[in-house]
Amino acid sequence: IKQSEKEIQLEQENQNQSQKQVEELKQKLSIIKQIEKKQLNIKAISPLPQKKINQSAPKSQPKSLSLSSKATSTSTSTTTTTATTTTTETNVNSFFESVCVTVPSARRFDSNGAVAPENYLRQLISGLSSGLSTEQKNKLSVVIMNVDRVPPAHTEPSKLSQEYSGIQLRDPPYSTNEVEKMVPPVFIDYDENVAISKDKQVWRAKEVLDAADLLQTCKDSGKKYTLFLEDDVRPTSNIWPKLEKFVNKVPNNYAFLALYNPSSWDGNNYKDGDEYPFHCCTQSLLFDNSRIAPVISLLKSGFSRKPVDHLLAEYAKTNLVDGHVYVSIPSLFQHVGAYSTLPERTLSPPEVAHDSRSWEALLHL
Repeated sequence: IKQSEKEIQLEQENQNQSQKQVEELKQKLSIIKQIEKKQLNIKAISPLPQKKINQSAPKSQPKSLSLSSKATSTSTSTTTTTATTTTTETNVNSFFESVCVTVPSARRFDSNGAVAPENYLRQLISGLSSGLSTEQKNKLSVVIMNVDRVPPAHTEPSKLSQEYSGIQLRDPPYSTNEVEKMVPPVFIDYDENVAISKDKQVWRAKEVLDAADLLQTCKDSGKKYTLFLEDDVRPTSNIWPKLEKFVNKVPNNYAFLALYNPSSWDGNNYKDGDEYPFHCCTQSLLFDNSRIAPVISLLKSGFSRKPVDHLLAEYAKTNLVDGHVYVSIPSLFQHVGAYSTLPERTLSPPEVAHDSRSWEALLHL
């Protein structure tokens, strides 16, 4: 019996001990849960570790990204890029595609008759296409007339037409020999009433007939505007948005717009968009094709009387309704040609006969 009582007592002690251990385990488990809860709270409150991970994460997508998500992401990115590109083209093309650019071009010569070392035409086309996408460059609508006395010797127009699908080559309406037979036998400068060389008279008359043909070609193109440029000018940066802004600024009653004006009479005398008593220089002129027909008619009828710019000045003075001329200040184009297509007109040593003081203001705009 005593033995049995001892065993019962021992069993009770063991049960108490076990109960005590159970209680201790419960307390430890409670403490662990409290600790875990505090850690979770700390993580929820402080996002810093997550930000740190985002800042240092590589640009590539995480490996857990599903294929469908990648496709969606790529598609979205492509759509955004396409939309951006389309918007840029639309901004330029809203005016850019309404303009037919026309350029008479020939080799340039030193005063001694040697071919000039500079090639201006490529610089001009490069400037007009600067900032345009490949697609836009191919839409550049330019009519180049090779007016060289020996056309095969002037190879640049042909080369450029192979590089830009929007360039159209056009032959002159008359050869130099044909024009020589069309001018009067006595070669007089009708503005100054002084004799000039036969070579200069033929050169000048052919220049007028070439210009008339080029203006007619652009009129027939269906474009709203004709931008007449000599091949030795350079456009300022972002020429198309600036040109559109200027067109929208001036009254719509002009014979043409003067986009270049020599330093001898620009600057403080005129403000941007002012009406301008045009009397010189055809480096860069913009015509509205809805009003260009009378200008072409005058050039064709007066080709042996005066040079192109003097005939244009005559038209502006006599046409009081829509013969207004407005000037861009600063100039949107600059004359850079130190060499002429006629050797006797090239200075010795060669230098640009006139340029625009306001050109420097636009170089980096």
